[in-house]
Amino acid sequence: MKNKTGTRYAELFENTVIIAIGSFSSKVLVFFLVPLYTSVLSSSEYGFYDLIYTSLQLAVPILSLNVSESVFRFTVSAKSETKKIVSFTTKCCVYSILPAFMVLSAFAALGISDWIREYSVYILIFYISYMFNQYMIQLAKGIDKIKKMTISGVIGTVFMVGGNVIFLLVIKNGLRGFFVANILGQLIPAVYLFFSMHFWKMFSLTGNVDKDLKKMILKYSAPLILTNIGWWINNASDRYIITWGIGIDAAGILSVAYKIPSIIAVVYGLFIQAWQISATKEYEKSNSGSFYKNIFISLNIFLYYMISLFLLFTKPIASIMFAEDFYSAWIFVPFLLLSSYFSASAGFIAPILTARYDTKTVAYSTITGGVVNILLNIILMFWIGTMGVTIATAFSSFIIFAVRYYSARDVISGVNLRRVLALWLAILIQVVLEINSVYFFQFVPVVVVSVLFRKNLIEYIRVLKLTINKRLKMN
Repeated sequence: MKNKTGTRYAELFENTVIIAIGSFSSKVLVFFLVPLYTSVLSSSEYGFYDLIYTSLQLAVPILSLNVSESVFRFTVSAKSETKKIVSFTTKCCVYSILPAFMVLSAFAALGISDWIREYSVYILIFYISYMFNQYMIQLAKGIDKIKKMTISGVIGTVFMVGGNVIFLLVIKNGLRGFFVANILGQLIPAVYLFFSMHFWKMFSLTGNVDKDLKKMILKYSAPLILTNIGWWINNASDRYIITWGIGIDAAGILSVAYKIPSIIAVVYGLFIQAWQISATKEYEKSNSGSFYKNIFISLNIFLYYMISLFLLFTKPIASIMFAEDFYSAWIFVPFLLLSSYFSASAGFIAPILTARYDTKTVAYSTITGGVVNILLNIILMFWIGTMGVTIATAFSSFIIFAVRYYSARDVISGVNLRRVLALWLAILIQVVLEINSVYFFQFVPVVVVSVLFRKNLIEYIRVLKLTINKRLKMN
């Protein structure tokens, strides 16, 4: 039993490391490009691009029926049906291009936005590239091509980073160049996965897919469309509300503020891709609840120290990352970091729920959080301005976690929720202290947490030492 249990953790750790090796360094490069964006592009240009990108994150799952999520779940559990699954889901993606084209054409013809009319071709190509890259990534995970998925991430980043340097600094093509560079960052890795996975062997243009399989796929993916809408509302609606209530310049400032919390999302994203695989594979196995509980506690402790570190150095990081006109964005970072903490915890539970095909709860939680977010955004924006929007985002992320945790409490057996809440309370105290520029007392919550979780920390250090010694002996 111990060997089997150890294998669970080893596989999760190995997959996380593989993904991290290929993705972390490339994501760090993107992080350091933020000063380039904010120095070359105006706040209006950057604000427009950010609105388009967040809009694509909403449009792709709606128009493609969110089949990217389905292709992972069903290829994991029904490998013998891979060709049928891939054929049907790919066609759904292709069919989605037509309504995307029609929407953009309507916007351009009606003169709703001069920006959209000018950049409509770039937006459509971006939509296609982003959609197929996301699809190929999920397919790679579903058929256990983790290393290929990792390589594709590196390739995409090289083209995106190189494209930004060339188009923004050398050619000086401004916003158009920025679009082209980011399109290449999506398109090239999708092409790589297409050929490296021999996609044509998994796809049949004329093959029939039985109705029961279609029904199962769509029944699974349909609630996840609402999930994506909910997350989009929770993460992106504030930009639209800020644009409407204050102006696009303020939206650009807020978009830049998100860049520091996005580092948390990048690091967590390395783990969650591996966790999605482990949570799905382990669901039907014995004592999976204990496995889930241990990973959940460990994840929250790790996130606490990481976010605490970012809070301590928010201003120095902002002075390095943001151009002078954007430096004021630092004040909005603390509550966005708190939101990222809640979002990560909620994101941890989602693969557990989808492993048992409970996509309705995942959808319900995100829609609930999204509605709360919109209402609080409007109320708090008119009360305390942009800061109110960041508070609303943090609170709605907590609501999403609460709904999911309540539904999955029978699966995540034995979690001491009070200990997790203690971590969150400590971070909240640090957030308030940071906003009010009270730096020294931020160390007090860190010391308290270290005392409360000293046994966990000692165990992590012991396991780390054993792992390092084992690797040294192997070499």
